[in-house]
Amino acid sequence: MQNNDMKQLYLLNFLSKIDSQIMNHLRLDKILFARLNTALTVSLLDAIKSVFACILTNIFDISFVGNNSNLLLITYLHQRKDYEKNWNDFKRILPIFDEIEIKIDIKKRKLYPIKTIIKNLLFLNKLLKEFRCVKPLATRLYIISRLIIVLNIITEVNLSRKHWKEACVYFDGSVVINPLIQILNKNNVLTVTLMHGQAVFRGFNTDFVNQTILLNLTSKYIILPGNYSKKQFLLAGVEKNRLKVLGTLRNIKRIVTENTTCFSVFLDCPTMNNSYENNKLLLEYSEKLAINTGLKYKVKIHPSDRIDNYNNINLRYGNILDKTKTIDDTLENSSFSLLHISGIYLDNLAAGVKCFCFRDNITNNQLVEFELDQFSDFSELIFKVNLWRNMNNNIKYDYIKKLVDYYLDPDYAKQRHVSFIESFL
Repeated sequence: MQNNDMKQLYLLNFLSKIDSQIMNHLRLDKILFARLNTALTVSLLDAIKSVFACILTNIFDISFVGNNSNLLLITYLHQRKDYEKNWNDFKRILPIFDEIEIKIDIKKRKLYPIKTIIKNLLFLNKLLKEFRCVKPLATRLYIISRLIIVLNIITEVNLSRKHWKEACVYFDGSVVINPLIQILNKNNVLTVTLMHGQAVFRGFNTDFVNQTILLNLTSKYIILPGNYSKKQFLLAGVEKNRLKVLGTLRNIKRIVTENTTCFSVFLDCPTMNNSYENNKLLLEYSEKLAINTGLKYKVKIHPSDRIDNYNNINLRYGNILDKTKTIDDTLENSSFSLLHISGIYLDNLAAGVKCFCFRDNITNNQLVEFELDQFSDFSELIFKVNLWRNMNNNIKYDYIKKLVDYYLDPDYAKQRHVSFIESFL
């Protein structure tokens, strides 16, 4: 276990033992799970700034649309178009529902009213006392800043209505949504979360940030697209009866079998261990592959990454797309793609595009289970790319169709979702 993982585990265990009255006795280890690394690495100055920002300003716009429905949806809009699309696909198939919408825009901070600022200062005073044992000071202040945000959201979001029987969210592991799900659970509302991205189990005491989508889900039921996802949750010790494989609601496009003049490359999330080194190696392989095949390539970085991180890498045959380009834009006219451990693998399958996934010697439990989709060095990559490009189109089609069924299980997914949700209303 890496030293940073040990520190995060210690902090997680410490938070699990705190029964905070001001936080309504909610599980703080669940609320702060995805923020452990930031809490331990933030500078004292940034932590102080964060506290003052949370006391003085509001970055959330919260609204409610009521239809007197037994079904509640909580929509969290945080500037991720891919998440919003998947969530909207889910919303479209549902019967009538009530909806709480929480929208975040850090560029449009609004000054709180004086009354709220005074209330936040009182929160600060109480939390400083409750968390006096948390050290160093920067960690304590950062945690408190997140909890002030949570307290303000809980205050503004009214979850006391008695008619709700069921509540659904896109992802319940975040600082914003997790406390709301905990409150709904206490109110005996049946809670359901979809799966954010693609969960890959890497161990219980490591990679806390990325494994939030696997180890920190709090809803009673978790909707999964396919059996690979179910396998990952079972490895993580999640009870089998909480896992519902209902298939994907994505529009599965025509499977790409013809050879084109370009391929796509998807880089790792920067929070992954050794992400920059793996991304750099993937770009080096892409350059060599372009030389060997005569193809051009397009690169999509992770939404939380920055293009200038790769300014020192000379790309002769490819270009990094700006952040306005979608996954579909990236895959347009691509006959295959390269990636490492990104959940984009599922997006490629949904688009009918063949993936080749880099298999390193460090990362545990790769997302990809099929041998033809994996490579560990360039010689294996070029061999499999040539094998694929020369393969009969009917064989290509059958191969990708098999992967789509295993990972996404799209047939009758809409009917399964509707039947499951309506069974509790």
